[in-house]
Amino acid sequence: MDKMPQRDARPVFAERLRSIQVALHNQDNREHDIFDSDDYFQFHGGMVASIRALTGTQPKAYFGDSSRPDAVQIRDLKEEALRVYRTRVINPKWIESIKRHGYKGGLELASTVDYIFGFDATAQIAPDFIYEGLAEHYALSQEIRDFLGASNAWALHAIAERLLKRPTASSGKILRRQRSMLCDASCLRARRCWKRRASARERLPNEATRLSFFCNCRPDEMKLALLLAAVDWRLGGLLRGDKGAGKTTTARGLAMLLPEPAPFINLPIGATEDRLLGGLHLERALKERACAEARPALRSASWSPVDR
Repeated sequence: MDKMPQRDARPVFAERLRSIQVALHNQDNREHDIFDSDDYFQFHGGMVASIRALTGTQPKAYFGDSSRPDAVQIRDLKEEALRVYRTRVINPKWIESIKRHGYKGGLELASTVDYIFGFDATAQIAPDFIYEGLAEHYALSQEIRDFLGASNAWALHAIAERLLKRPTASSGKILRRQRSMLCDASCLRARRCWKRRASARERLPNEATRLSFFCNCRPDEMKLALLLAAVDWRLGGLLRGDKGAGKTTTARGLAMLLPEPAPFINLPIGATEDRLLGGLHLERALKERACAEARPALRSASWSPVDR
């Protein structure tokens, strides 16, 4: 079968986007909502941002709810965002239920904040009071701080960091008191934990790091996989194992053994694909109200171990 001729159709696609005045997404179930996954703001929000970038005007954005075929509803996207915010994001019953999941529950809270930021960066749907509510219910609540401090301090740090980087909108509703408390109280535990880990790494001699690759008594298949990936980075791979199996230590040791020490890329817990492979730079998009590409972590070296 002959191959189809290929050509660059981006100008055609851009022209079609310029003709769009309404961006609609339909959902046929109630098992999840628009702040449950990054897919929603990548596709729906991404289309809104693309049209705005090409035309200079904000298109109409709607959400179609066909979960009940006999009662289909069409809502404005901002209206849907506010509905989800009130019914789930700051719902005390949902927050209380998420605490039963410990570490994963903390990750869910942090992810929800990230997805709201992503949708606001692309579709501009979150007014200031949403961020004030997130600060009040997630980062400033003593009960939630205690829960995250015991279960997932990194989620607490991620939530506070994200809220602190959100620029003040024209109405100036983000209170300075909240920003100060977020910085001083919410990040304290995570910062102390990070400093202890950084200090320990500085005290670890390079020779000990190199020896860790050979001293790991775990199965040799892991070392063989890392060595093969070092010879040909295109092989790639993923190390999986129980906690304490020495995955990170072994990978660090191999990085130090390479002729020119390879950078060891640390990804935060719950890092999404855009952090690894590149995507929309949310902070720049929020500040500049324009599309901005984030530098992917893997671009920093042709081959390097990645710890997640």
